[in-house]
Amino acid sequence: MRVDAPPERALLGHGVQNLRMIGEAADAIASGAWSGPLTNGEALDIARALVDERDPDTVVRDLPWAVAVERADGRVFASCSTMFLAGLFYRCAPGGDALALATDPAAAVRAPSGTGRRQLNPAFLRGFARARSATSETPYDQVHRLAPGQTLSWAPRESSPSITEWLGAEALPTPCLDDASGLIERYLRTFDTVVAELARRTPHLVATVSGGLDSTFMAAALARAVTPGRRAYGYCHTPLRHAHALPRGRFDPDDFPLAQLMASRYPAQLRIAPLRNDAEVHPLDAAAAMSARSGFPVLSPGNAVWLNAFAGVTNAHGATLRFHAGTGNASYSYDHRYAAGWYLRRGQLGKLASLHRGRERGTSTVRALRHRVAAPLRPRRRAAETTERGFLRGSEAGLREYEDRQWYLDWLIGRRGSFASAFNPAESYPALVADPFAARSMIELAAAIEPRVWQEGHGSRSFARRLAQGRVPDPIRLRERRGGQAMDTWYVVRRQPARMVRGLEILASSGIFAGELDADGVFAWWRAACDLGPHEAPDQAALKRLLRLVALAEFAESFSPTVPCPEPSASPDQAQGAA
Repeated sequence: MRVDAPPERALLGHGVQNLRMIGEAADAIASGAWSGPLTNGEALDIARALVDERDPDTVVRDLPWAVAVERADGRVFASCSTMFLAGLFYRCAPGGDALALATDPAAAVRAPSGTGRRQLNPAFLRGFARARSATSETPYDQVHRLAPGQTLSWAPRESSPSITEWLGAEALPTPCLDDASGLIERYLRTFDTVVAELARRTPHLVATVSGGLDSTFMAAALARAVTPGRRAYGYCHTPLRHAHALPRGRFDPDDFPLAQLMASRYPAQLRIAPLRNDAEVHPLDAAAAMSARSGFPVLSPGNAVWLNAFAGVTNAHGATLRFHAGTGNASYSYDHRYAAGWYLRRGQLGKLASLHRGRERGTSTVRALRHRVAAPLRPRRRAAETTERGFLRGSEAGLREYEDRQWYLDWLIGRRGSFASAFNPAESYPALVADPFAARSMIELAAAIEPRVWQEGHGSRSFARRLAQGRVPDPIRLRERRGGQAMDTWYVVRRQPARMVRGLEILASSGIFAGELDADGVFAWWRAACDLGPHEAPDQAALKRLLRLVALAEFAESFSPTVPCPEPSASPDQAQGAA
């Protein structure tokens, strides 16, 4: 989606990905454009809401959409739903002579030179290196992100657009629902309704499925939404057989055997197939391919291998939506550890005392009170990254945040930790990501649930496990271990040393880290890793960070301030080893 504006005028033109023009004239609308699984009439209704400056999501709820419209008086409005996870991207020329609006940030960079400079945003890149960046910023200077749940308003000669929220944390309901209100039935009914409507909007049903709780709960709802003559297809990453990937800590290297249990549970509705990197695509090459499409650097190059493969099989199926449970942690399976402190500050001592009821079997009341009540009263610090084995010098002071109710609500509506490359329409063109956990109905329902309810039951994520009972096989539903994604990464990296050395040289010569990079430490770590035995692997967290830094340096090197970014590929890499 793009608005190319010569001086004193804004025009909505054909855009970048998945864009169709509003085909019906309206008195108040000069022109408009939209993206998502909408009808033209629905897009027009959303456009009318925007020009009337109303909440656009009350028109069409629980679908991924983005709409931009020019009102008859020349003012431009744009917004996107909570399910349009990447958001929109905009750039305003100095003096307000032009506005570039796009569904991916590189498209805003490609806009006419009159809309400002073309250069990278060093602050974003340095933050991204540590897995943190402001959710309103992008890798490009003067290109900003319009988050889901916000509306942009701009008119010619305005130096910057105004941004308003129609779904901010303050607009979410106060917790009022507990188990006595038939909450489990209500949650299941709401989620099933969201999934069924999404399933109706795409000709083929394709989803990522692992052995985890979020994706299998989504797959179960998808199987229930299958109508006669249709079948849902789930794809699960599985490591290379010769990689000898072993469990590490609480992480298992291969979720595919567990994911297959879902096919056994729903044999007529769901088929599960593996995504395996048989072509041994290097994670840096996978990251470069994803960045070329999305305009974003890649947080986890190892995961980019199977995400590219999933985009490929989604398009091969001819699906217009790809189901992905990326935000389930917030609206489905989070433990709400802040509950004790929140109740204490509000003086709700009865609810505070009730938290001990969530104790595990065989645990005394005193121990439960210590674990569920006393410990969370000390705010839990969350560090985006530490400098240990992080290859970057400098203190991480000020990069820590505390879990509390406000933190949770910001996370729930996508205002924290949002790295949009995996959800960008350009990254998976022509399919859009469909995450039912990000639907507005699910966000509002999750916000309305009493925090203590999420902790009632035995073990971690107890409420989510109760919701999944009867839908997800117990070996998955009651599993305490986690699936380790891309744990065969070292096998591929080690077999292509020249590719990694080339990337390390680019990293060492990159100027984006402003002297923070410990280049000697980087090469020392690489040499030590290469000296390991054939069935040994280096620290996985360190490998992931190093690949992120190298991919980030290559992303920066590929960008030219004078040459527009290349158009994203219309055909993402095909799956490697997908059965």
